Amino acid sequence: MKIYFLASTLPFYYLKETTIEEDDLIVVSKNNLKESLQKSFPKIKLELIKTLNEIKKSELLKSREFIIFHECCWNDLDNLIKHHKKETTYLPVSHINYFDKVNILVLLKILFQFGISDVNIKSIVKYLYSTLIFPYQYSYKLQTNLKDKISFNLAKNLNYNKYNFIKFSNRAHGFKGSEKNLSQISNTIIFLLGNDVISFNEQMKCYIKLIEISKKYKYNVMCKSHPRCDVKYNPDLFDEEIDPQIPFEVMDIPYKYKVSLFTTTLIFEPSKSISIENLVRNNLEVDKRFNLRSRFLRGFENFNRINIPVNYTDFINLIK
Repeated sequence: MKIYFLASTLPFYYLKETTIEEDDLIVVSKNNLKESLQKSFPKIKLELIKTLNEIKKSELLKSREFIIFHECCWNDLDNLIKHHKKETTYLPVSHINYFDKVNILVLLKILFQFGISDVNIKSIVKYLYSTLIFPYQYSYKLQTNLKDKISFNLAKNLNYNKYNFIKFSNRAHGFKGSEKNLSQISNTIIFLLGNDVISFNEQMKCYIKLIEISKKYKYNVMCKSHPRCDVKYNPDLFDEEIDPQIPFEVMDIPYKYKVSLFTTTLIFEPSKSISIENLVRNNLEVDKRFNLRSRFLRGFENFNRINIPVNYTDFINLIK
């Protein structure tokens, strides 16, 4: 028996491409992932999907192997692996690489470059406490806080290189293999909507122009919002809305292109992805956080296959 631990929907594509045995279990970090799993994989029996609190530790530990994908922020699981020295394979799908290395100097530099906030102060205190109490056991990363323009959240994960019972593999990173059966035969363009380092209203100004162009060239225009997207848009702009609870990577919807800003989904079938990064740069004075988000996407090995039009004429030439 293997146990797959999911803290987000990012590993769903890997599950889709993997044979789940009858005695394997899927353990999720929160209940809403159960609903997403059931919608995405209706053939998986509900009793095989549990939260960490719904399964006995003895049952967990008798499994042959743990398969983990989370990069950070699942302390209960990290402690379980570390304490019991459980054989584990770590398969990151994404990464957080806004800064090469996080230390106290980087954290203080953020205060000077971006500003003082409660979140930034808490990140410093959390870092000092963790490095003092758990030296060398964790690695630390910073990610942009989308609720304001100056804050960064500190994320920690096990220092996997320290433990000989944890194996690392990159075979899931960046939705590997997603272009093996690629087809461009479709008249559909899908817009992936969500919060990011620029306001959703500013993103929509760009999307509305692209929607108008797409419809002019007779495309069917669909949209899928992020499941945690807390902003409103006019659904009449689109011909169809897609269920936000099902990850795009497992939907099998025929499409010509998908359009977004910096979402990780652009790395899935990247040659069919269009980033509006340059269109935003042309119309807004972007800040350092925008450039850090841009760097995040460039951390994937297949980033160069993504289409990034320099202007609206370039977009037209791409889709026509």
